[in-house]
Amino acid sequence: MRITENQFNTGVFLLTFMVMAWAPFFGGPRLFSFLLALVGIGLLWKERATIWQQPAVRRLAVIFLLLGIPMLISLPGSYDVKGTLVVTCLLVLFFPMGVTLVRVFRNTLWRERLTLWIAILVSFWLVDGLIQFIFGRDLLGIPTYNLRRVVGIFGDNTHFGVYLATLTPLLTLAFLKRSRLLTATAIILTATVVALTGIRHAWVMFALACALLFFTYPFRHRVLALGTAAGIACLAVAVSFSPIVKHKVDTPLSGFEWNLEGIDKFLSRRLQLWDTSILMANAHPFTGIGVQAFREAYQQYERNPSPYKRSIGSIVNHAHHAYFSVLAESGYTGLLGLLAIWVLLLRWYFGYPRVHRRQSLPFALSLLVAMFPLNAQPILYSGWWFPVLLLLAALMLAALDDGAPGTDEKT
Repeated sequence: MRITENQFNTGVFLLTFMVMAWAPFFGGPRLFSFLLALVGIGLLWKERATIWQQPAVRRLAVIFLLLGIPMLISLPGSYDVKGTLVVTCLLVLFFPMGVTLVRVFRNTLWRERLTLWIAILVSFWLVDGLIQFIFGRDLLGIPTYNLRRVVGIFGDNTHFGVYLATLTPLLTLAFLKRSRLLTATAIILTATVVALTGIRHAWVMFALACALLFFTYPFRHRVLALGTAAGIACLAVAVSFSPIVKHKVDTPLSGFEWNLEGIDKFLSRRLQLWDTSILMANAHPFTGIGVQAFREAYQQYERNPSPYKRSIGSIVNHAHHAYFSVLAESGYTGLLGLLAIWVLLLRWYFGYPRVHRRQSLPFALSLLVAMFPLNAQPILYSGWWFPVLLLLAALMLAALDDGAPGTDEKT
């Protein structure tokens, strides 16, 4: 039986939504990302004569080349050849996933529908997290973590706060089209739950999201933004009674001094990791120590003693910063490739008229929040995080092309 265009789009829509909806559970977004990649492989074959005419597909290919070439360069001298090879192969597989997303979500109707569904999903996560804090367990029976840290349905990891903060622009702009009161409520609730997660880099991400939203709102919404900021300030006092919030605020500030030791303590002992990353890159400036090989190479390059390893009592797996991780694992070649991607994204974004920039704004802001360099971040090449970044980038590029005159000729 032949599948209609509407049936195909519906299937891709559901798979894409499940990339987000299944993120808290076993395997995260990997399975549904793989299924989207298989669809993309079919598209690249079936529509091979026309699909490359889409500017968003060509731009996506450029992004993957800027990520993939440094990976290949790092492979021969990698401290973990198998790990580097696996990540490189997975990156190749993610490209057809991006093609699928661009192919379907250039359509305004499907893109706005996906945005609304994700906003509703995030709203459910927020309510579930608040219930978890109040009653000690969420709707699925998952308890709070150490010092009443709210983890929602994500369990005993730090992903919850990162997801919420990253998706704040998408949540806000999706609801803003429908109700200012609903938007203000969503922001205040997000501020509360993000604070209760006790993840300080998620706090920074959320603050950045609010700042970006304030400056991108039309003037008539500034009053809403100011009112929301006042609500957040009030709630900040209330959530300070949370043990995890108090611990996360008091610990780095107690006895703080303006020296390397004080700054390292304030940054949760990550200064040592970033210093080691630079040493790795300086030792292998062109190739790095190999993608996914940070753990294997860390002990050789760390300065003794290692405060971070001592504080967590385990092996260091990554640099807790996307840019430092890329620098260490694929050298200055990889870092330049990552920076080049940002330059190109900005050039493509501002190369379109205002109406197209507005369409892509929720995804562009969320991507900027996720990859803001002056903050700790998840590593770039992880199975739970890279699909989210790819989803945001693909939707941004698709929204820019949607309805643009002469997009088939635009480069």
